[in-house]
Amino acid sequence: MPAILDVRNLTIKAPHKILCDKIEFSINSGAKVALVAKNGAGKSSLLRVLAKTDEAFEWDIKLAPRVTMGYLSQDEKFDQDQTVLDTLFLHDSPEGQAIKAYEYAIANHEDLEEHVAKIEELNAREYETKVKIVINQLKLHQILDRKIEVCSWGEVKRVALARVLIDDPDFLILDEPTNHLDVEMIERLEVYLSKSKRTLLLVTHDRYFLERICDQIIELDHGTMYSYPGNYSRFLELKQKREEDEAQQRHELKQVMRKELDWMRKAPRARENKSSHREKAFYELESKYKGLKRTEKSKGKKMEINLEERRLGGKILRAHNVYKAYGDKKIVEKFSYDFRGGERVGLIWPNGVGKSSFIQLLMGSTLPDSGDIRRGDTIHMALYQQKQKDLDPNKTVLETVKDVAEYITLGKWLKVSASQLLERFLFGAKQQHQKAHTLSWWERRRLHLLCILITNPNFLILDEPTNDLDIHTLQVLEEFLLAYKWCLVIVSHDRFFMDKVVDHLLVFEWEGEISDFPGDYTEWSTYNKLRNTKEAKEQEAERVKELEEKNAQVSHNDAVLHQAKKKKSLSNKEREEYAMLSGEIERLENRKDEINLELSSGSLDHTAIKTLSTELAKLVTKLGEYEERWFELEERV
Repeated sequence: MPAILDVRNLTIKAPHKILCDKIEFSINSGAKVALVAKNGAGKSSLLRVLAKTDEAFEWDIKLAPRVTMGYLSQDEKFDQDQTVLDTLFLHDSPEGQAIKAYEYAIANHEDLEEHVAKIEELNAREYETKVKIVINQLKLHQILDRKIEVCSWGEVKRVALARVLIDDPDFLILDEPTNHLDVEMIERLEVYLSKSKRTLLLVTHDRYFLERICDQIIELDHGTMYSYPGNYSRFLELKQKREEDEAQQRHELKQVMRKELDWMRKAPRARENKSSHREKAFYELESKYKGLKRTEKSKGKKMEINLEERRLGGKILRAHNVYKAYGDKKIVEKFSYDFRGGERVGLIWPNGVGKSSFIQLLMGSTLPDSGDIRRGDTIHMALYQQKQKDLDPNKTVLETVKDVAEYITLGKWLKVSASQLLERFLFGAKQQHQKAHTLSWWERRRLHLLCILITNPNFLILDEPTNDLDIHTLQVLEEFLLAYKWCLVIVSHDRFFMDKVVDHLLVFEWEGEISDFPGDYTEWSTYNKLRNTKEAKEQEAERVKELEEKNAQVSHNDAVLHQAKKKKSLSNKEREEYAMLSGEIERLENRKDEINLELSSGSLDHTAIKTLSTELAKLVTKLGEYEERWFELEERV
């Protein structure tokens, strides 16, 4: 495979340190590459340089001719007064503006004839199909007329992703694409990117994403770049091997250093006849040894805290028949659960079902409309959440912690001061006297967690604790939580994190229903897929039969499908199918628009509404299958 990106002798400097020191690497066309490093090592800076959005650096980067690039930054900034539809089509291409006008007409129930004619005139039907697939895959069709200012973080992230994907670039650079997405959307994106033939370079802390998508991982470690073939599991194996080799190298260098140091310590008269190049070689050897030793020392740092045993009575927190709604939106209905000591409960939910409101119910800051939540006398609750409180700009890191507590008791008798506790949380003596508001985002999150833990809670709720943390910090956090002995509730979209930490799930469905599942995320996902498959088989037998008849040429056995995928271009039958699917997708989209118009007219009776709703559900399912097959063929056109 030819290289789509070639980087040579690249150095990136930040205040007080070098992020990249003359690094070199290349990315082949079609590769799926992940960049991993600790927070602060320069991942985002490197991506900005590669995307040529940060002009502060000089670089030697060669992008293959005629290759288009799409870049998703970690924190996209949009005009808050623009609608989602306007934001998706900010560029001035005639095709994009024609499709934007078409979507606007649909949203406002206007006549579509003129807009359809314009799309035909521009020969933009294929581009329109791509746009619709992206919008549907990212579930944006229902919020196209919504202003950005009222969109949730998850919705804004989906808009940002859609903008990049709609342009259909050859090379995608994605910085934390899964942040703020719910599990369903992360899995949709995972499938979309794994099937795409686009070249991909991404930064993510989602380890299942790395495992299932990537075929190469590059690691940035103390300014040096290391490349590993394979997915995340293979990366861990090869990284461990590299570190073992470095340890052996340190040992060997240490033996040589001892001999050379004896020679260097001799009086100048005793070594005046020795070669001067040996003295120069000693200093080079010493520098190399110190570099390896410094790297090993930094790897050995661990965040440590053992909380004092706090009594947790038999009665902890008990919810009975709880109901809560805001207007027509049900948050919780008939929810009953008895939290027990020592259990680690994970919450699974789609965006928009009221997760934050549920947490407020548990914390007691919001009261249920009916039912009750009773808390035990010994319970001490604490909440760690995404939206942190603002840090006092006049106070140092140490003063910020001291405002909460001067010391904490660890174990039975050991008292640890705020300064000593900060050391355990990887805040060195120098950093403790730094103004707290000058910390990086992830350092502020770590400080926020420390300020909560110093209160010694025995019922801890963590709301999206993994966002913006590097993999190393996640591993440290996981170890701490696995040792936490009291009641733990975790709200996270990080599937790997949930699998490792939780032993029980509360799964949020629509309309306030919460199901109780005794297992981790992977076990629930497997169960859920089997459950949905069984229901689908019973409810949609007729639809499956119809689909098989229409697509007989592409639904043979697995061997035929495999051979078809290996071909470089479409067969005649596949070209016919490709053309048929384009027409079918357009027809189904038009029928969907018609049904939505009828349903929103307000003139239908109950029977007509039920009939149209049933037809719409089947149509949406069929449309999804057609779009997925069209996308598969379109990649080979």
